[in-house]
Amino acid sequence: MLSKAVSADSQGYKLDINLRQAAGQGIAGLVLTGRSAPGPIAMTAAMLASRSGVVVLAAPEDLDVVELIVAAAAGIAGWADGELRRADEALTRLRTMEPQPVPGDTAEILRVGSEALDLDLTVRAPEAGDVFARILLDGQEVSTISARMPHGHRGAASRIVVSAIAAAMERSLSAAVHGPGIPIRTRSAVLGDILVADDANSARLADQARRLGVSVDGWHRALMLHLVKPKEPPSFDFLQTIGEAALRVVRAGPHEDYSAGASLATPGSQTPQSGASGWHLARWEDRIVLVEMWQRQPRLDVGRLGMAAGRDVLASMGAQFPQLRFRCGVGMAHQGVQGLRASVAEARVALGAPNRNNLVGYDAAGLKSMLLEWYGTDTARQAVRELLTPLEELGGERAETAITTLQAYLDEQGSLVRVAERLHLHRNAIVYRMQQIRKLLKVDLDDADQRLAVQLACRARLLR
Repeated sequence: MLSKAVSADSQGYKLDINLRQAAGQGIAGLVLTGRSAPGPIAMTAAMLASRSGVVVLAAPEDLDVVELIVAAAAGIAGWADGELRRADEALTRLRTMEPQPVPGDTAEILRVGSEALDLDLTVRAPEAGDVFARILLDGQEVSTISARMPHGHRGAASRIVVSAIAAAMERSLSAAVHGPGIPIRTRSAVLGDILVADDANSARLADQARRLGVSVDGWHRALMLHLVKPKEPPSFDFLQTIGEAALRVVRAGPHEDYSAGASLATPGSQTPQSGASGWHLARWEDRIVLVEMWQRQPRLDVGRLGMAAGRDVLASMGAQFPQLRFRCGVGMAHQGVQGLRASVAEARVALGAPNRNNLVGYDAAGLKSMLLEWYGTDTARQAVRELLTPLEELGGERAETAITTLQAYLDEQGSLVRVAERLHLHRNAIVYRMQQIRKLLKVDLDDADQRLAVQLACRARLLR
């Protein structure tokens, strides 16, 4: 905006100079002030303005330049009262959504809120300059909604409404994952106690579980769900909430009669919601346990259905809580109270297996149960790290090659011919590699105990 003095001086070639300077600095337009009867600008100025995209405006003579600047700034940033009205309308739309979204339909709430604010709100981690709000469930952060922060008053109003959108999403999510949970929580508590009780108390707890309709004398198969590296330790209520959400997933899935000798039922038939058979919820330390129970011995192919249930749970958790990562271990089917404990222990061992997959079965192909159980202990994992550290420090492909060669050498009982055939290499290459490996490891591979320890370490390491 040019002052009255500068505007009066912007005649002829001087206006051309001002236009060139404005274009060079990326200015969108020039406003000439204080001119009582502005006429058409010169043709050269008009051509410059057209070519550079700089708009030339003339303000009335009696218009105060300061008022004009304030009005322009407000127009760019948004009038405070106008943005407050927009915020109020957005809040009203959130309160009176028609039809009301079903519990857990946070996407619909996000869509309505985005339209009301005219912002592209998405579920993602915030970046610098964003307006955002975190979604909490039982005190645990489960996701974040973010958008680019508008300028001026509109940005301030957006912060208020985005927080309200997040609160509405939290209420919807809470309504979806919480329900009539008293019976679930009672059974969950009893099953959790059974998993950690000693033999003297297990009989009493088993009687209590039977009175609650839990078939502890039947057959059991456990899925263990683990929250991987959360930002902060999850609260008891949050873990219970996640467990109940996972329980609804497996109970809503296809139900089949796995009993020995039975034919497969039609998928989609009703799954028992409680009682002697069906799915139940328990806890083991900070992990969620889902236990499927049957009154009769299940079929031999029940394992694939347990893995399918684990996939369903992981998919649902990923959709509901996109910023959290879960792993799921699946145990095998066993009978009775001790069988329940055994299946949970197997699921725990599967979770501890060196496997990049988020879903791991105890009886998964290529994973030997005894090796898995051994490697599931902290002591074993530490021993593997210490034994193979000299080779791991080679880094990348060199480390993989060294450990693969060492395992082949140990598996083939030191036969250079068989190792060369297995790795498709010349015998001399194997001799050279093993010389380098022996120097790095500083382990006596001729000693039976040391050789066995290194062989177990290689197998456990290469299971990943």
